[in-house]
Amino acid sequence: AQKIQKIARLPEIVTESSGLIFYNDSLFITHNDSGDKPVLYVVNFKGKLVHQVVINNADNMDWEDITKDDKGNIYIADIGNENPQYFSIITFHYLRNLAK
Repeated sequence: AQKIQKIARLPEIVTESSGLIFYNDSLFITHNDSGDKPVLYVVNFKGKLVHQVVINNADNMDWEDITKDDKGNIYIADIGNENPQYFSIITFHYLRNLAK
């Protein structure tokens, strides 16, 4: 079995992380749950906020998860059950070259 190890706390601006991806060998990307601004938070392994990415023309109705593909596209699932008629997948291509 794998052993879980705490490496850092998320920055205070991340009040309710609802999705988290391993971006590269030194960074994670996360977002807050419903009602927050449409922002992705780029965090290093020490828990330091490295960058905030505002996603224009998007709302965070109830962001629940995040993933990425091999081409650099990031997918955010706005699929929370607050409103069963509302379902959205946001596709975002993150081009910024992030420093480690």
